[in-house]
Formats: sequence, structure tokens, C-alpha cells
Amino acid sequence: MREKALGCWLAMVTDFKSGEIVKGTIALAHALGISVTAEGIASVNQEELLKSLGCDRGQGHLFSQPIPPESVAALLVRHS
Repeated sequence: MREKALGCWLAMVTDFKSGEIVKGTIALAHALGISVTAEGIASVNQEELLKSLGCDRGQGHLFSQPIPPESVAALLVRHS
């Protein structure tokens, strides 16, 4: 898959219809060779659902609260 990522509001799955839209969006991106990064993941349930739909990566408050740019390097060192 290409390095280009499709960052979307994919974590906003609230019902069956929105789940189908997210599923289709992920499938379309993958068919075009684009990896998918979901933004705004706030719960383990959202993370698990997005993984089951084939989402490649995620970001959001579940993983980290927003931090200032100068703190990113220290965070990466701690988690490597």
C-alpha cells in the first residue's frame, strides 16, 4: 500500500448506516492502494470496531491527549 494515508472522521461510527459508510470508505481507500488512519478514536470499542473494518491505524484521545510539538520526541522515546 502507498505511504499516503487517508485521515478521516472514521471514529465517528454511531450506528449501522455510519458503520457502512466507514466500511465502504476503508474498502475504497484500500482498493486505491491508500492506507487509512482513523482520527478521533476515544474508546476501546471504537478502536476494535475500526480494526474489524480493516482500518490500518488510529489516533485520538484513547492513545494520548493532545501534547505540544516540543513534547513529541520524548513521547516517542518513552514508547519505543
